[in-house]
Amino acid sequence: MTRPQELVAELIWKARTWIRELAGCDFERIHIPIEINSGQITKAMLEHLIHENEALQFALDSYTVQISVHRPAHKLFREQIQFKLSLKSVQSKRPLKALTVFTDASGTSHKSVITWKDPQTQQWENDIVEVEGSPQVAELAAVVRAFEKFPELFNLVTDSAYVAGVVSRAEQAVLSEVSNSALFNLLSKLVNLISHREQQFYVMHIRSHTDFPGFIAEGNRRADALAAPVEMAPLPNIFG
Repeated sequence: MTRPQELVAELIWKARTWIRELAGCDFERIHIPIEINSGQITKAMLEHLIHENEALQFALDSYTVQISVHRPAHKLFREQIQFKLSLKSVQSKRPLKALTVFTDASGTSHKSVITWKDPQTQQWENDIVEVEGSPQVAELAAVVRAFEKFPELFNLVTDSAYVAGVVSRAEQAVLSEVSNSALFNLLSKLVNLISHREQQFYVMHIRSHTDFPGFIAEGNRRADALAAPVEMAPLPNIFG
């Protein structure tokens, strides 16, 4: 899963490497396509984009000439064909004052769990589906259902570092080939849901089976319990 900023950074890095090898110089100008709504972009906005992306920082290292955010005057870059980096993201960097949704999954029970406390009734609600595959696939399925179910602002809490990482990189991402068709379908759905989302979300990773007090730990414990296999009571030994 590759973010657009990383694709642009890789292209810039390769182009600068090649022109140095072939011509012994650097570009006089580098164009970085940026999507803007106001029609204006400031130097501070461009610097913020570069500051937030390490790959762009490396790609533009020691570049001291001109960076432009406008299309070159060439028919190749006509209005109908555009690739733009967005300065806005639907992923918040801090928790939101909104609904908090917890996800979990179990490779043993195959349960894919979403749980949340209804803000109106203050009662816990659940969404549990059995999903075949690894715990990561089952929890990714839960996350996809969460984004389908909650188009409004919400916080997502998962105890899977893998899933949290995937969610944080999904916006406008480009997928590589994945041999697991179920995983590829889930990743495609997630990228589409997040990339077309209008309301912000926040994703948080929490260690599983955390005993800390507080609402987050309580919700995580509840998700753990809902995903756990049903324990069978031991049969009495009637022949003993």
